Amino acid sequence: MPSARCLPIPRVGRVSLVLVTILLAYAGTPATSAAQPSRPDDPLSVVDTFLATRNAGDYWAAAGVCAALLELQDADDSWFVERATTSDWLRQLTATYLLDTLVAPSAHGTTVRWTERLTPRNMRFPEALGSSMTIEVSAVVLNGKIANLSAPYPPLPLARPSGGVPGERSGSEVSNTTVAPVTMFVVSALVLTLTALLIAGGASAAGALSRRRRPRPAGAQALRP
Repeated sequence: MPSARCLPIPRVGRVSLVLVTILLAYAGTPATSAAQPSRPDDPLSVVDTFLATRNAGDYWAAAGVCAALLELQDADDSWFVERATTSDWLRQLTATYLLDTLVAPSAHGTTVRWTERLTPRNMRFPEALGSSMTIEVSAVVLNGKIANLSAPYPPLPLARPSGGVPGERSGSEVSNTTVAPVTMFVVSALVLTLTALLIAGGASAAGALSRRRRPRPAGAQALRP
């Protein structure tokens, strides 16, 4: 019988065998260089949560991503606003403009920047698109919260609701209602003090006058030398 001999493996088969071996070895090795998931307090994750909740219409949750006292800067000025005011401002912003993110947020340390387009909602499509504005937004994230939100947003009235619940009262109204009782108390205290002083002064003056005008006894005569 002819002796058995090994048949040569074609070159393509050898290459395929090597590739399969490498793939099996790689699949059995744990991926140590896999990307780690970002932390919830990471600045970029915080801004992503803020934008997602704002765009979904959950303004109270979006304001909760911000600091308890947020520094808000628009095209006119900057203010420190609490959560209820931030929530109401976001509601007004999204009710007035259609917000589109043109450039996705990117983190630079604790600062996150992105670009938005604001399109007025009270206009039809061609006119609204022509009146739209593109702005760059900057957010500073500290301790997992947005501490500063800055962009040339069009000015909107800032509501100052009481009790921590979103409302419609303006800051001047709340300021007036807060200062008025204190002013009334001070004025009332001054009036009462002046009235007491006048009564006491009048009583002492009346007593002195009565002593001055008191008649001498009938039998009393001044002794003369």
